[in-house]
Amino acid sequence: MVRFLQTNFLIVLILNSGYFFNYLFQLIIARSLPAADYGIFNALNSFHLLVLAPLGVMPLIITRYTVRLGTNQFDQVKMLMWKFFQGILLLGIALLIIGLLTLSWLKSYLHITSNSPILITIITAVVGLSLPIFSATLQGLHRIIAFSWVNTGSIIIRVIPKS
Repeated sequence: MVRFLQTNFLIVLILNSGYFFNYLFQLIIARSLPAADYGIFNALNSFHLLVLAPLGVMPLIITRYTVRLGTNQFDQVKMLMWKFFQGILLLGIALLIIGLLTLSWLKSYLHITSNSPILITIITAVVGLSLPIFSATLQGLHRIIAFSWVNTGSIIIRVIPKS
């Protein structure tokens, strides 16, 4: 019972530190950007989340199938990950092409003067498509502490260059 409580406490500590670093990231960005640029940042961040929202069900699917396969069928878990990576690669290429084709429309719609922030957002979205595959697989394999570190680590990485 003590081991169970220690593990749960560690997971809560890791995940809550992720929320702390997410809040810290927002504070750093708000303090370092002028008001107009902060508005652009939030518009692009919201656009990024809106585009990727339909993929929110993907971690649930991966976790479910990983749990069904279990840790004793690790080769099949690797194959499942590979199949999802192939699909994500195709989706990422399509997203990149659509983003590049709609770049001028996005620029005028969001009232942004430069293409760079939009390109960075599109590339970040394409690269970030693979993170749910890793975290969902870890969760499905019951590697909860590693799962917590992956999620918190991705937030800490955003804060480190800004500090």
